[in-house]
Amino acid sequence: LNEFLQRFLTRPVTKKDFVYTVIPCEGGFKSSLSLPCITTEDRIFEGVGSTEREAEAMAAAAALKHYSEELLYVPPTMASLKRKHRYFPEERAQYGLNMS
Repeated sequence: LNEFLQRFLTRPVTKKDFVYTVIPCEGGFKSSLSLPCITTEDRIFEGVGSTEREAEAMAAAAALKHYSEELLYVPPTMASLKRKHRYFPEERAQYGLNMS
């Protein structure tokens, strides 16, 4: 989720960009996630897990599933560009990569 948000927003992510709320429930924890950095509508993603961390991961997975269409159009990471252009050196100049 963090990588998606950085690529979607084209800037570093801050703590104000996403808000997790975790509460205990029967059999574990329930997490709610809101993403005020993307939309002003009150869209909440929920996840349940045996630990707080697992519940947060499930909520993040629900958000990524919801934004799966946008994932196709976010800019690539610099690391993925470098991997790709290691094998296609003729395209390096297009992205300003110097991989001597």
